[in-house]
Amino acid sequence: MMNTSAQRPLVVLDGGAAGPYIMLPLTQVENVRAILDSHDVSYWVDTWAVSLDENPYMTVINISAKFDVDSIQRMIDAANEAE
Repeated sequence: MMNTSAQRPLVVLDGGAAGPYIMLPLTQVENVRAILDSHDVSYWVDTWAVSLDENPYMTVINISAKFDVDSIQRMIDAANEAE
């Protein structure tokens, strides 16, 4: 899945003990939530979205620490291939 703000693939980042997370445009949250829901992934979306220098609003999806970065990245990449 492409990050529509940066025009490159969404990247799952390693949050260490806090668990993986994805920083993404607010407009893409529902699509990513659908992917995570379809794989029974536990997550929560930050309540804040921030826009800097008139760029699109960005937020973070925090993923449970019991899931690893690579497995979540594969889910996101598979959705990208399906687009």
